[in-house]
Amino acid sequence: MVLEERLFSSALVSSVKREELDFLYVHQELQRRGVTLQLLCEEYRKTHSQGYQYSRFCERYRSWAHGLKIYMRQVHKGGEKVYVDYSGKRPHIVDSATGEIQEKELLVMVWGASNYTYVEAQDSQVDEYGNTKSRQTVA
Repeated sequence: MVLEERLFSSALVSSVKREELDFLYVHQELQRRGVTLQLLCEEYRKTHSQGYQYSRFCERYRSWAHGLKIYMRQVHKGGEKVYVDYSGKRPHIVDSATGEIQEKELLVMVWGASNYTYVEAQDSQVDEYGNTKSRQTVA
């Protein structure tokens, strides 16, 4: 019985006191391009050597983030709005005739009421005169 209690004790408590995570900071940093939970955990571990390991770090953040109530309800009338922007990603496309790999810009348009989506691969966001293409003109 003693062995069973020691092996399967439900009251395992860590004696290490850990500083509470700044979840708001983690959440805001995750909004930045290229920032991941892995990167933030490594940054946290550099200043808190006895801090949470990656899996627990993620678990605690996700538990905190789950409590956020974020809503942005929008009512769209058909044909009233179209949302247009470049995706920020630059996929590589292979020219089937030459085998040349070309980097493209992705223009994405979404019609508000229907969620119909249109995507167009373009050579550049700049026209032949060096001017930035107006997304509204392209749409």
